[in-house]
Amino acid sequence: MRMSFGRLLLALIVIGFTAGAFYALLGPFALPGIFLIPIIGAWVFDSMVQLRWMHQRELAMALGVALRRKVPFLPVLEGNPLAAPAPWWKRVLAWFFPYPFYAPIYAWKYGSHAVLLRAIARAKAGDPEALLEPGLLHSDDLLDMEMDRLVPGLEPGRTRGGRLRAELARASSQALYPVLIILFTLNVAIFWLKFIAPKMQKIIQEFSMPYPWLTGKVQGVLASGAEEFVGLVLVCIFFVALCWFKPSLAWKTPGLAGLVAPWARGRLLESLGLLVRSGRPLPEAAGLLDKVPLHGVEARRRLIAFRIRIEDGTPAGEALRRSGLINGAQEAWLGLAIKSGRFADALVELGGSLQALSLRRLAWRSTLASTFGILVVGVIVGIVVTAFFIPLVDILDWLVEL
Repeated sequence: MRMSFGRLLLALIVIGFTAGAFYALLGPFALPGIFLIPIIGAWVFDSMVQLRWMHQRELAMALGVALRRKVPFLPVLEGNPLAAPAPWWKRVLAWFFPYPFYAPIYAWKYGSHAVLLRAIARAKAGDPEALLEPGLLHSDDLLDMEMDRLVPGLEPGRTRGGRLRAELARASSQALYPVLIILFTLNVAIFWLKFIAPKMQKIIQEFSMPYPWLTGKVQGVLASGAEEFVGLVLVCIFFVALCWFKPSLAWKTPGLAGLVAPWARGRLLESLGLLVRSGRPLPEAAGLLDKVPLHGVEARRRLIAFRIRIEDGTPAGEALRRSGLINGAQEAWLGLAIKSGRFADALVELGGSLQALSLRRLAWRSTLASTFGILVVGVIVGIVVTAFFIPLVDILDWLVEL
């Protein structure tokens, strides 16, 4: 389930009130403090997403075992640790840490505990689609369970549902850590520029000493654009987070489109191939997959477009291409597969290759980003710290010579 714009607005309101408090309480120190708010917020957002994924994955694994063994899933839901309310001290602490006020307000309706309780209530009422409660399970896990139900005999572990999320969780931590360290370092540097550097410069001038070259250069760079750079990076982080709220942006954003789109298209094509291979006609297979929680918004939009075209009599390859699920080269390859009678197997193979492509791209980009980020962190921190301490060393040398 994707978080709605209403929850994004709630987060922005909380950030705005916190920023106002910094301005009111900190006065001249407000600007560095304001920059700390979205820096901490980015870390909290990443932590909340990863924790939610972990809870969904654990529940999906338990439910998968129960469903394969034909065991009722209600005891699995009721036995989940998240079904029990959190201790009172944790609920009190959530109002102040890790992000004031936002976490408990969010958890009141959309947290894992609240979502699980709604799913349990639906299951007790006899609702056969209780597991489709929004937010209970990730769409990848729901699609895996649906395929296990629709195509009996699939071996456990065949699907890749949790792999992309596991890789994304690792990659986001690798990429976010150096970015936040750089932002925090620049935030400290802005504080030094505004409140410490002028006094230090005045002391050095009174001693008739030359101002250190490196310190002057760093001070000039910080004065000419440090605040703008930090703001730009925070806007980029906000845009990436916005892709979580509005998935269609991720399908069009450079850097993310090559990860999200192949994965979603591969999942759809593999599922269509498995259903066709089990004896279902292609229109029926598309209809069985056309359920809201099984896909992201953009993937389902393309599935609906494909279903309409295939029901209108458009050839399968052309319908897939015009719906944005495959490209021209893949259409030609599927055309050969149709002629040879291997259409279903070709869909499964193509879907698997697209998912593997997404995982390879993610591994390569995350390795490159983390390695480059660590190098940049080392260079920036080294230069900034050296520039901070050179004037102090010069002053100490002058005092020793007295």
